[in-house]
Amino acid sequence: MTAETIAEKKLPLKPFLASLTIISFSTGVSNSIVALLAVDIARTFFGIADSAAVASVSQLSTFNNAIEIFFAFLLSILAIRFRHKRLLLAGSLFVVVSALGSFFAPSLLVLQFLYALEGIGTIFVNIMGITLIGDMLPADKKPKAISYMNSAGAMATLVVIFLIGFIANIGGWRFDFLLIALPVSVVGLILAYIVIPSKGNEQPAISSTPNYLSNFKQVFTNKSATSFLVANILTIAGTQVALFAIAFYRTIFGLSRDWTTAIYVTSIVIFVVAPLIAGRLVNKFGAKRVGVTSCLLSAIFVMTFFFVSNVWGAVILDMCHVWFAATAILAFSCLIIDQVPKSRGTLLSLNSIFNNIGNVIAASLGGTLLFLTGAYGAVGLALGAITIVGVAIIFFFTKDPNRP
Repeated sequence: MTAETIAEKKLPLKPFLASLTIISFSTGVSNSIVALLAVDIARTFFGIADSAAVASVSQLSTFNNAIEIFFAFLLSILAIRFRHKRLLLAGSLFVVVSALGSFFAPSLLVLQFLYALEGIGTIFVNIMGITLIGDMLPADKKPKAISYMNSAGAMATLVVIFLIGFIANIGGWRFDFLLIALPVSVVGLILAYIVIPSKGNEQPAISSTPNYLSNFKQVFTNKSATSFLVANILTIAGTQVALFAIAFYRTIFGLSRDWTTAIYVTSIVIFVVAPLIAGRLVNKFGAKRVGVTSCLLSAIFVMTFFFVSNVWGAVILDMCHVWFAATAILAFSCLIIDQVPKSRGTLLSLNSIFNNIGNVIAASLGGTLLFLTGAYGAVGLALGAITIVGVAIIFFFTKDPNRP
């Protein structure tokens, strides 16, 4: 009997997956509340909901993103010193405190601080959740587990869209934090504490005097891992098309807000379903093959759907792009998880940083091109081309550790 089989039998697999799924679900709630109820929050703290007030509330997300980048770097160091389960629980606790505090927040400044705690918690949960999957599960179980985590985040957005307005109409926006974000995060925290073992099968022993430089050296001297990090800056570009797609439908085709909301909800449903199917494909064909193929197809659809003159044709191609993007995200998560097993937490933290850098570059480039040319097609061509370059880097330089 192999060590992996022994580890799998000792680990309560279903409760383990349930705890990670619930925690992942909890991290997607607060973002949706702020995005959908920005006007209500502005009225609470400013008395009005003019453009200046709403813009001030929108800075919650901006500050949150900046905090996430910093703490992703910090986590790359903390993952060397502390048990991965402890870091996951710390992240979940941040989400709990953020949800409870947001209900009582007396000012926008306090809410901003508490919302930043949620961002820190999200970084810890997302990175350590995948790290623990790598630590605890055998290779053939990892894609399924990651697919559940990915789908849970999208499911949170989908469920919250329908619940937020209903609860806010009854008790105000604060009760969305109290009745949705808080209970889910508490359940996830308790379940993770009970179910997840303190030490994984592959996690190295924690030294009282860890060699931090050695862990970073293991990552950056590994050509396969480093090429993936660099490529991730580029392959993430296609996902930023969502920033421009809704505006494209409204300005070019004159679709109403209801119709664009329906398109947005459809894309979220795809992000729930596609990873679940992608997990099976990864087990059958390999993470690199599925990731490269899906990302390439996603880039092709990104480069074409802005040029379609029929609205339904554009939407269909756009949703094809969303499907393959969701598949690629799952496959690439499976590809990176075993690149440097002894420095897995550090590598995944660095990957989150490179991911955020790519998001900033892609959004800035797309916005600049749209401003200079006024053509959505130029945005699609540029972001699609960048994605293809990233795919080429992964194809030639990144190895799949679980495939010959």
